[in-house]
Amino acid sequence: MVRKVLCSGVLVWMAFPLSLVVGSELADANRLFVLEKYEDAVRVYEKVVSEENRDEAAEALFGVARVYEMLGRWKLARDAFQKLLREYPDSDLESLSKIQLGQCEIKLGNLRKACAVFREIEEEYAGKEVAIEAKYNIAALNVGFFGDDLRKARAAIERYRGVLDSDQRNRYVIQSNFGLGQCYILLRDYPRAIESFRTVIEKGPDTVWANYARNQIVNTLSVLGDAKLSKMFGEHEQSWFDVHPNLPNAFKMSERFAWRVPGRTPALRIYAIGFFTEAPKADSGANKVFY
Repeated sequence: MVRKVLCSGVLVWMAFPLSLVVGSELADANRLFVLEKYEDAVRVYEKVVSEENRDEAAEALFGVARVYEMLGRWKLARDAFQKLLREYPDSDLESLSKIQLGQCEIKLGNLRKACAVFREIEEEYAGKEVAIEAKYNIAALNVGFFGDDLRKARAAIERYRGVLDSDQRNRYVIQSNFGLGQCYILLRDYPRAIESFRTVIEKGPDTVWANYARNQIVNTLSVLGDAKLSKMFGEHEQSWFDVHPNLPNAFKMSERFAWRVPGRTPALRIYAIGFFTEAPKADSGANKVFY
């Protein structure tokens, strides 16, 4: 018999005997969780935790921790995950609990502790999907929270590449390429940053990451030298339309680049600077002058 267990905000299918599913309190708690009745769910989960069935108790404790995450009670969630790992070390939920523990440390601002948790997962579960997730989280922490350190940016690039090489299901291809773009910006390798952001748009055109990537491309292009911009835009015009249909027009209207892109003529622009009158001198014989 298969049943659904809530893990990391998604429903995961796991195998359990039929006797543990039909009419069980744990099933009731999971149903309450799905219905977002978190306070009710946690009371049922805690009741199951106190019972003798270790498999159900471990799953219920995981449910308690997830409820606290949903409610934003990160310290209580962390404590529940730590208790699960301490009291049920052989549980099937061990690796998922460690991932969530790392996320709790991030929410609590304990970034170095979070990195330590993810590194432990990366080493312990090498070659497994959970290790890929840990590797991604380490890279994201390096560039997101320690981004002023160029050494960490280079280390993050290697980890992102490692994620892309081993992520058979492409779960992190969009986020990892966005992270790579951020790293390349820190290192001032703007052409590679742009290519990474364009990959984000190509792989997930309708995602929020693609919107972020488009903004990053525009911002990054603004710091390129005139010659580099002209070369990139002039040789690959259609690809820029693929990134965003209005992007080439933005360059045509650009103050800085309008006359430097080969074959481009900017549209006529009129600036309204102000309107006022000047009264002529009394003895000049002139009329009023309008500006």
